[in-house]
Amino acid sequence: MKTIDLGGDWQIRSACGTYQLTGTVPGSLFADLEKSGTFGAEGLFWRENNRQCTDIAGRDFIFRREITLAPAFLRGPVELPLIS
Repeated sequence: MKTIDLGGDWQIRSACGTYQLTGTVPGSLFADLEKSGTFGAEGLFWRENNRQCTDIAGRDFIFRREITLAPAFLRGPVELPLIS
């Protein structure tokens, strides 16, 4: 069976549009949000910054990545694992 690794950089946004960033899969959404500065210069674990996590965890997020496959790859069964 043919496989393709979907790990790498993805465009991530919250369904409501509040959050937009580039993140890494596999990885952690909260780590990517921290890298993007969502929790300020001090980071996720500074004082009360981690309280934002409850709100963020309740949101829907959309992960997007474009890939190009050769036509020959699509002949026969294809497996697209989401977890490395």
